[in-house]
Amino acid sequence: MSLTIAVDELRSYVRQFANDRIDPDYLRVCERNKEFPKDTWQAMSEAELHGIAIPEEYGGHGGGVMEQTVVVEELARVMGGMVTMWSINTHSAITLQLHGTDEQKQTYLPKMARGEHRIGLSFTEPDGGTDLLGALKTRAEKVDGGYVITGSKTYTTMVDDVDQLLVLARTSPSEKKTQGLTVFLVPADAEGITATRLDTLGQAAIGTFLVHYDGVFVPDEAVIGVPDEGWRYLASSAINHERIIIAALCVGAMTGVIERTVSYAKEREAFGSPIGKFQAVQHHIANMEIERQAARLLTYRAADLAIAGEDFMLEASVAKAFASEACSRAADLGIQVLGGAGYCSEYHIERIWRDTRIMRIGPITNEMVRNYVAESLGLPRSF
Repeated sequence: MSLTIAVDELRSYVRQFANDRIDPDYLRVCERNKEFPKDTWQAMSEAELHGIAIPEEYGGHGGGVMEQTVVVEELARVMGGMVTMWSINTHSAITLQLHGTDEQKQTYLPKMARGEHRIGLSFTEPDGGTDLLGALKTRAEKVDGGYVITGSKTYTTMVDDVDQLLVLARTSPSEKKTQGLTVFLVPADAEGITATRLDTLGQAAIGTFLVHYDGVFVPDEAVIGVPDEGWRYLASSAINHERIIIAALCVGAMTGVIERTVSYAKEREAFGSPIGKFQAVQHHIANMEIERQAARLLTYRAADLAIAGEDFMLEASVAKAFASEACSRAADLGIQVLGGAGYCSEYHIERIWRDTRIMRIGPITNEMVRNYVAESLGLPRSF
């Protein structure tokens, strides 16, 4: 693993930005009020962070997987799981850039690079979860001039704070679950869409929704790429890379937990000494750091493979599973070291625990990752 000078400079830039422009107390208020962190989004826009993965010809910086990994890691150090609002929009931009039409790219990518346009993901079915394809019932029927979408999706993020949604629907019957699927770019306020906000353990500020598509018409121009090839597009541009980004998010969140815990351990006194002098506390913090370093190496290994054009699905899956579980352990230990203070919202560690708990579940559960790892070792497929 090696980082170029340019990537190191990017890391320094984003770290300074996060220190200066992202206010954790503001994020806490947004979460309490279930309000999208517009000030944070605007600060990211001014720092040109939304264009990291968008090609220069569309107003972005043309950064690849490593640049995205660094940005997410440094933002999550302060934001925790709320950095999801950046990563989802970035995943959408990558899908559009790789598979969209020239008109779609010219219309939306420059605005996305400036932070003026947001696109969310609407893939998971109410009966689906990890079995996304097996449970997929949403249909898009071809009509004159376009398609009519009917069905439901759940765990769709930021519906009331995005301009459009990438929606996965079946357009043709097929014996193979991966075939006959199409991705559509659908206005979030299109006629026939109803959305119900779900109460969630964390990330309340960016919202998670159950969405119904009741005869939603979209024109032919709303199709991303070629009809019936949607799953191939998502698998190549979003799903596998997303595991690397989630792992990076968890590594960054762990860094934030460790920084907060060390700071508190140096200042908080008990029995006449700073609690950071006690071996039990030191071991908790040391365990956090040991796992953080391991998670970071796994994450960067997967990113290196992706950059080299090699198969990285196994490594990305392993990094995601390990980093997400290590993040939960670190946040839990951080709360333990802070004691009663850790249970309160003032120090933000409990928010990081809540916001990142979902990373062990989506976009693929860690149990399914273990099934995949076992299969890679030559064991029979278990599902």
